[in-house]
Amino acid sequence: MNYRDIDRYIKDSLRAAAGNDDIKPRLIAAFDGLLKSIKKSGNSSLMDKSALVEKLCTSLIDIVDLLNTNRRQEAHNKLFELYFKDEHRDRLQLCTVNSDACFYKMRAAEKFTQYLVDEGVSGMYHIPFELRHKIGNDRYGISGFPVFYLSASAYGCWEELKRPNLEFTNVALFKSTKEMLFIDMVPPPDNKVISKTSILSLPLVLASRLEVKHPEGNYIQEYSIPQLMMECLIESRDKRDSMDNTIIGVRYESIHRNDGGLLFTGVDKDDIFVNYAVPPFTSMEKGICPKIEELFYLHNSTSWAEITYKHPSRCIATKAKTHYEESKFGVIEDFLNLHDRGMLTYHTRNKAGIPVGALTI
Repeated sequence: MNYRDIDRYIKDSLRAAAGNDDIKPRLIAAFDGLLKSIKKSGNSSLMDKSALVEKLCTSLIDIVDLLNTNRRQEAHNKLFELYFKDEHRDRLQLCTVNSDACFYKMRAAEKFTQYLVDEGVSGMYHIPFELRHKIGNDRYGISGFPVFYLSASAYGCWEELKRPNLEFTNVALFKSTKEMLFIDMVPPPDNKVISKTSILSLPLVLASRLEVKHPEGNYIQEYSIPQLMMECLIESRDKRDSMDNTIIGVRYESIHRNDGGLLFTGVDKDDIFVNYAVPPFTSMEKGICPKIEELFYLHNSTSWAEITYKHPSRCIATKAKTHYEESKFGVIEDFLNLHDRGMLTYHTRNKAGIPVGALTI
């Protein structure tokens, strides 16, 4: 059975519950669709896992009830037991990010700002600890805790930041320094055959992808499960004596979609809306988590204005093979990849009234 067939049942069930603001009836509907798809599949290996999948679904509903009655520690312990105990980690879909993998990050700006690398690298990493009061609610972010966010594409960053002025917005290219393990919360491709192992990861994925009904609210209920999962990830990481087989962060797909329609989709670039969230390994009075700086190095940074003013010949993608590659986003990505670390000339700096770490992904 491929994921397209499963997703059809899930979406049909969710449509019936779409009028509910509360996440519990919507979760129940999504889980009902998942369980129905297993039953209808006729696949004996999937049906053998049906009881365990149902147990995971029921437990996640129980966790929502615990959170709604302010029993957060009980909810945390239950989620940790379900997925993060060593004997239960096979219920998580894990993925490996290779050394020297590319990640993009943006910081919005309304004026041209030059960033010199010899004045520090903190501005394009996570929000510094001394500015934790600026950190609010996010799907995989904990209020007051500076998570390091990255994207697989410059366009994905731009959409996540709700389309800031691209002219002066700073874009950074980070690269991984070693192979790393992430929880993969991206739904499988439509044509992927779902195995008896991968079916176990779907309840948590579904519980973390619910549409936000009140995005301007002080409390966003749809974020409760993914935020709790991030807390469990941090505890799991802290319990390990070494980095071997340690989960670094979360790989997830952007759910935000601009009301004006998308300029590009996954057809233009496979991982265009894939993001990464890496919580710091330690808390400090100020600055950036040293371990994150060790795992991700700043390869280059620029803005469309800098490319236009200093390298006008680079504004046209002469070797582009796709519409995305010939777009501004593709040109920016190509420009950032042209320079190696030793040639880096620009980086972050508090200038033109822009506070370090503000409005970044």
